[in-house]
Amino acid sequence: MRQSERQPLSVAVLASLLVHALALLVWQGLPRGDAFAGFSRAAPLPLDATIAMAMAKNMGSPVRKTPPAQISTSTSPVPLTASVPSSDDADAPAPGSALPPAMRDVPAGVVAIDPTYYLHAEVDVPPYPLTELSTLAASASGGQEALTPGRLVVELWIDDVGRVGRVDVLDTDLPAVLVASLEEALLRQPFTPAIRHGASVHARLKGELQYAPPPPRARLRR
Repeated sequence: MRQSERQPLSVAVLASLLVHALALLVWQGLPRGDAFAGFSRAAPLPLDATIAMAMAKNMGSPVRKTPPAQISTSTSPVPLTASVPSSDDADAPAPGSALPPAMRDVPAGVVAIDPTYYLHAEVDVPPYPLTELSTLAASASGGQEALTPGRLVVELWIDDVGRVGRVDVLDTDLPAVLVASLEEALLRQPFTPAIRHGASVHARLKGELQYAPPPPRARLRR
């Protein structure tokens, strides 16, 4: 077969791999059949590619990036007094200068957003995918490398509006080009936000992703 004929065939095989890829997201603590409750699903496809993500237990304490703002609840007026600064406090920093820059700009009376990334066991409602998860595997690319099976252990950082802001790769045996492609796909995957005490919060999820490409198609004889 000439080179010009072989190239379209390889492109067709890769396109078939991406079109028929199937991704499944299984959350820890939920029955497998309820993983997609409330979301539309396409008809089951042949098991071409499976991405299974399970929440890990005992992830440790939640991560807090910045301390929460201290909001005063006192309603009594503060008396105004005039004082002459002494030499001891002449070099004292201005009020509020010891606060982080982001907190200095917060208007009075505004409650700061909780910066904690809570674990699955610490939220009332965990994040759920908003789109058909087959797009996760279908968007993975890497040419011939996409035919390599393997595993990928990741940690997802999802903000309080359901956006994946960070993907940490903890362990993998997949080719680097395929790992990078799956990372990009996870960053584009929208979720519902986690709910804790009736409010949307950040969530930190850890899971293992199993990737299995489809078997090669048999060539048609002419």
